[in-house]
Amino acid sequence: MKPLVRFGLVALALSLFVGCTAKDASLVPAELAVFESTASISSRWHASLDGNARTMGIGPFKSGRVYSRPMFGGSNYQRFYLAQREDTLFAVTGKGTVFAVNKKNGKTLWRSSVSKDVSAGISLHGDVLYTATTNGDVFALSAEDGSIMWSATVSTEVLAPPQSNGQEVLVSAIDGRLFALSAADGVQLWNYDHPQPLLTFRAQASPLLLGTQAFVAFDNGQLLSFGTKEGDLRWSVRVSQPQGITELERAVDLDVTPVSSGPFILSAGANGRIVAVSRGTGKISWAEDASVFNEIAVNDAAVFYVDETSHVIARRLTSGQELWHSKDLHRRNVGSPAVLNNFVLAVDSSNYLHAFDAKTGKFVARRSLPGNGYGSPMLVDDDTVYILADNGALSAYRISPKE
Repeated sequence: MKPLVRFGLVALALSLFVGCTAKDASLVPAELAVFESTASISSRWHASLDGNARTMGIGPFKSGRVYSRPMFGGSNYQRFYLAQREDTLFAVTGKGTVFAVNKKNGKTLWRSSVSKDVSAGISLHGDVLYTATTNGDVFALSAEDGSIMWSATVSTEVLAPPQSNGQEVLVSAIDGRLFALSAADGVQLWNYDHPQPLLTFRAQASPLLLGTQAFVAFDNGQLLSFGTKEGDLRWSVRVSQPQGITELERAVDLDVTPVSSGPFILSAGANGRIVAVSRGTGKISWAEDASVFNEIAVNDAAVFYVDETSHVIARRLTSGQELWHSKDLHRRNVGSPAVLNNFVLAVDSSNYLHAFDAKTGKFVARRSLPGNGYGSPMLVDDDTVYILADNGALSAYRISPKE
């Protein structure tokens, strides 16, 4: 029996070795694909702002631990969202400088300073800008000149831009609490305390406000809808259910900001699903397995997202049917996609901007970007995409079919 035992052990060892080799191979980033370009990516302008990059470690908070997952570019990052209106683009850096930039030429119109610890990017409603800090400070600034209109403080750090409907300003803090502040003076109107899991990823979704209805994603895998005036809970739906053995396997953070499309609210998160729910009732219209850490994008027909393996996927908005699934950027640490006309755009950790045909998922163009690290979501307006790098490089590009 001993020879059989030895043979069995050798066979087991070989199978484990082969299994490990296959597993390791699946973790290797894909080489850049060779393709015939059918579109061109042209630069409009480049500008240099203060750097956004900051490395954040694991730290405690109210109900557990925050896990700094290398979600983009192999390092920790925060999403520094851009905002825009008419001919002006707005950006804020981790050093606390708020910039207003001319969208046509990239020239700075004004700059203002709020704090050295800004962590949430920037949002805009009407003539007011909103941002927040690692200390839980919330600022409202004039979009005309950057002057501070008011400031308020919530329970703890804020990693996503506050959002306003003109009457209320909703702020999601990293401890699971949701705050509603008066848009007039920052006075707290109400707050909601949501239970947090033991371990969460270091990222956060912004609230989505549609009139007096808010849609808020939480780290326990639930999407909730509130009335913004009094904080009344209108409905709750579970997007992702914890599964697995380890804390990381059971993490179901909804760090994707909800997106509105027709009658649907789209939501997605880690180790779970992407779902379309009824805006009015919260009833799930369709759901598909997915693990999503970055923001999602939509056009009139489809929702586009990048999964945890950096596959770019398109699904039909009305049914969730998969339209295409590109594996060409496998493990290239791709950030949040964006839709520009008939193109889906994505940036990888090697600082390449990739353009896909939105209908087929085929590559149409590629361009190397000048900055370093692109964890912040792109902003699309008309025929231009604006891209902010972690080192403060701000660029504008146009994508058009080749003649």
